[in-house]
Amino acid sequence: MIEAEFYNTLPEKSGVYLFYDKFQKLLYIGKAKNLKRRVSSYFTKSILDDKTEILVSNIKYIDYRITNSEFEALLIEQNLVSELKPKYNIQLKDDKSYTLLAFTKEKFPSLSIIRQRDKFEGITFGPFTSKQMTDRLYEFIIKTFKIRTCKKRLNHRSKPCLNYHIGKCSAPCAGFIDEYQYNAQYKKAISFLKGEYKNLLKEIEYEINQSSLSLEFEKANFLKNQYMIIKEYQSRYSYNWNFEGTYDFIAFYLRNGNGYITLLRSKDGIKTFSINKKFSYIEDKDNFDSIILQAIISLYKEIEPAQYVFIPTPLLTKILKTLLKNVVELKLYESKVEKKIYKTLILQLIELYKQSFKIALFNEEKKLKELQKILNLGKIPHRIDGFDISNINSSYIVGSSVSFLNGFPDKSNYRQFTIKSIKSQDDYSSIEEIVLRRILEYKNTGNQLPDLICIDGGKGHVKRISDIINEDLSIDIPVIGLAKREETIIVEKGKREISLPFDNEGLKLLVKIRNEAHRFANRYRKKKIDIDLFKK
Repeated sequence: MIEAEFYNTLPEKSGVYLFYDKFQKLLYIGKAKNLKRRVSSYFTKSILDDKTEILVSNIKYIDYRITNSEFEALLIEQNLVSELKPKYNIQLKDDKSYTLLAFTKEKFPSLSIIRQRDKFEGITFGPFTSKQMTDRLYEFIIKTFKIRTCKKRLNHRSKPCLNYHIGKCSAPCAGFIDEYQYNAQYKKAISFLKGEYKNLLKEIEYEINQSSLSLEFEKANFLKNQYMIIKEYQSRYSYNWNFEGTYDFIAFYLRNGNGYITLLRSKDGIKTFSINKKFSYIEDKDNFDSIILQAIISLYKEIEPAQYVFIPTPLLTKILKTLLKNVVELKLYESKVEKKIYKTLILQLIELYKQSFKIALFNEEKKLKELQKILNLGKIPHRIDGFDISNINSSYIVGSSVSFLNGFPDKSNYRQFTIKSIKSQDDYSSIEEIVLRRILEYKNTGNQLPDLICIDGGKGHVKRISDIINEDLSIDIPVIGLAKREETIIVEKGKREISLPFDNEGLKLLVKIRNEAHRFANRYRKKKIDIDLFKK
């Protein structure tokens, strides 16, 4: 294990790297074709996504394992991630325990919904990642096959409960059905949950004919009703696919550090369930295979893979066969039907991303409207620019400008500045220079000016910047300051202070912008120091 500042001493070979914090707690595991180049990139890139920035700021130690090939590195990486579960590697959200349908092991099996398979004695089906799907199947089974859901021991006869009277139970407790008849319905319920619809329908069709021949018309009518219910269920949840067997169709969508993965399972062309999951990841275009692989492996921690698994890229075939350790056949989307399925899944994930973004955008819009009201602004501050400076006494004086659009970082409009107008420490002149340079850049490029400027400073800073922008440049942009200690907002050219509760959403956004500008300025200063040290 080496200290993070010595990352340049790493070998230029393939391998796995491990990042630790100051307490030697594991933060992240990654793989690389070239360890030195890959690890160095974390510390030399000027702009990183938010999650990576937080990760890098906490790295104190680095460990590594040299491998013979990139494939071996990928394999070791996945095994280590699965075993050690580092904080910053992919963790699928909503990982609460899934629901199962469970039949007790007794003379007249009872049906229930459970979450813990280990402690249950009997037959279980699932897990189902959607509680809605579990409830739907549960209701379907008790209505169609009249399976009891009570916990009675049935040692002696009793009056039937409400479920019998509303057609949801055959009332073995009252002796209205014998063990042979009940178990016949129980076996049908099992066949249904296994997805054996064709065989089940043939069996019921045969029973209908036999009942009609023996003049048992009431029984034949019950079976016909059962047949039609199952047939309707099959048509509603089946697809026009000629896929015999059990299949998993997997697709994923990656965007701006947010990933979405979906798994659709079908048996003999009928959908049995689907999973949609969201996760965040460390953005790295050279490591997308690891990101996708971790998401797929995480999915299969809760459910067993199907007999056939469709994946969208051949790059993962070899490693998945090794890691899944099940007798599964991996397939690619090649035929027209298969590509159509994949396209449908992708469109579903894009829609999921859009909905998530819309919800986030709506929440941010509420914060911006609140800010408009608090600061008495003429319009909603959709674009807010934050400014800060960083220096070591009179050395390495630099500044930063960050921009937030609709409450989200707009990194294409981030800027870093080396202060040119002064050679000694002067916070007022430094902040003045970078604000002026950024505003003039907006004017010269014709880009829309920010709706609000937020600086890390007090009354004097706000008055000075307001005078330059509003009077010298004749530009109408409100300027506010944010004092660090009490998070007091300075407005109206430094004439008024606003104090808000720390949990106020508008204040939280301003603090986030101020802190981002501070981080970005400090990063630039450290980079300039590293460059000078390297030259020496």
